[in-house]
Amino acid sequence: SLYSGTDCSGFVSLIFDAFGIYCSPSSLAYNGSGFGYLISSDELQPGDIVVYGGGDHVAIYAGNGYVVHCSSPENGTVYWNMYYRSDISWFLRVL
Repeated sequence: SLYSGTDCSGFVSLIFDAFGIYCSPSSLAYNGSGFGYLISSDELQPGDIVVYGGGDHVAIYAGNGYVVHCSSPENGTVYWNMYYRSDISWFLRVL
């Protein structure tokens, strides 16, 4: 639940589910095989998924170099520069 807490992959799953797109709440599902397709950073559009650390963290691209994601229990859901981490692994487009 977005009200009682979630992790990064749960957040992405809940957002996509709200638009009728089912995706597993496991970040391991965001590997480009069976969920969306890989795109380059030049192709990023709002709503695409940014995958960090080989799949250990995911965020939704918001545009202009920013993502929305569940950061930590202390920070909650945040809007941050997508390069706040240096280990971006790949980008996915679902639609």
